Amino acid sequence: MDYASGKYFGVRGAVQAVLEPLRVGATLAALTETATLRFGVDRDVVERDLRGILCQLVEKGLVLEGEAA
Repeated sequence: MDYASGKYFGVRGAVQAVLEPLRVGATLAALTETATLRFGVDRDVVERDLRGILCQLVEKGLVLEGEAA
């Protein structure tokens, strides 16, 4: 929940799989490797999608930019 705006944020699907590792400091490379193995998707596709997701999280102020690197 964003207390300043009163908005709630929810996630589902594959995004849920990256939030906990991200919270404890996982790198993009580690997230990509984990998701590639877990979902059996091409590594380049996973990395591209993760970059997009992380950018959205940064834009919303839910993740600090250094954490998403």
